[in-house]
Amino acid sequence: MLFVTVVGWVVVSVLREQLRDRLSEQTGREVTVGAVAVNPFKLAVTVEALRVTEPEGLVLVGCDRLMVNLRIGALVRGTWEFDAIELDGLEGRIAVDPEGEINFADVMPKEGDGTEGTTPWVLAIGRLVVRDARVEFSDASRVTPFATTLGPVSLRLEDFHTDGDSRAPYEF
Repeated sequence: MLFVTVVGWVVVSVLREQLRDRLSEQTGREVTVGAVAVNPFKLAVTVEALRVTEPEGLVLVGCDRLMVNLRIGALVRGTWEFDAIELDGLEGRIAVDPEGEINFADVMPKEGDGTEGTTPWVLAIGRLVVRDARVEFSDASRVTPFATTLGPVSLRLEDFHTDGDSRAPYEF
């Protein structure tokens, strides 16, 4: 039992550091991660106090709690499938500067980056729950700058998937 506890503690510590370091590297922004918990029997990870901050220190995106429960079949099929994703206290900031550039444009895929013609990922989420989400929006490119906050918003979405069905009336 002691061995399992020590191995679990090491895995959680490494996961926390990897999450922080890789997200920082990919976004070019400081990332902070609070507690991380792993349930290997349910393939679930819970991350608390996750924040990605702008260079000036404002939060770009973050949440108080993120729980992701991977669907076991996803490992076999090579798709992104989740039994559940829960986000508590989601916060985000969208800002357009005076030149019309959005604050996270540098992390968005650019046209001609080699993704053309690739097969889109299949995403399936059994249950998505977002509680107490807020998004700040500001646009300094307008003659009269504009700013507002949307929230708090909570939502629940069941059985969402992006795999196509030729009979479906809509496409996402």
